[in-house]
Amino acid sequence: MKALKAIVVFLVISCQNSDSKGVEVQLVNQSENAITQIKFYTSGGKDTLELHALEPNETFEGFLSMEFEQSDGTYILDLKRQNLQMDHFMNGYYANGAPLDKKIVVTILPDTVMWHFRQLDY
Repeated sequence: MKALKAIVVFLVISCQNSDSKGVEVQLVNQSENAITQIKFYTSGGKDTLELHALEPNETFEGFLSMEFEQSDGTYILDLKRQNLQMDHFMNGYYANGAPLDKKIVVTILPDTVMWHFRQLDY
């Protein structure tokens, strides 16, 4: 009887549909200047979050769909700073096209970028 209950619980959990395969992204500009030409995407390149500009102390929140990703990869952030320098940052990891994280918070500072990964609840 316990085995039957365990099987039923397993099947119910396995068959649950998640809302959508992807990751929530929050970009926070804590630099003193506007950031432009912002792109956040996966190394698989199936979908991209694009932003024209992010003013100082402004926050953007979006959802990066990973519906068509099928392999392992990393997250990429491209942006242009006030001095017209293009910066390219790679961080994090996803496996078999599925995110390992629930949310990624990227804080843009004057001289660096900090990434914070919020884990999925298992």
